[in-house]
Amino acid sequence: MQKSFNDLPRYLTPRQASELLQISLSSFYKSSWLGQIPTIKFGGRLRVDKIKLEKYLDSQTRGDKQYG
Repeated sequence: MQKSFNDLPRYLTPRQASELLQISLSSFYKSSWLGQIPTIKFGGRLRVDKIKLEKYLDSQTRGDKQYG
């Protein structure tokens, strides 16, 4: 059973984010390295704030490149 967006934790692991975006894990890492996916680090571990990710994706569909 797949979790709904609201059921996911606030901070997603790279695997969770890549599954949510339906991209490979390597594509996720490449996109995050290029700054295409907003990421943060906690103690050296990469995480994605799902709220910022949602805002970022919304801005991309409108053509606005800003997120925050």
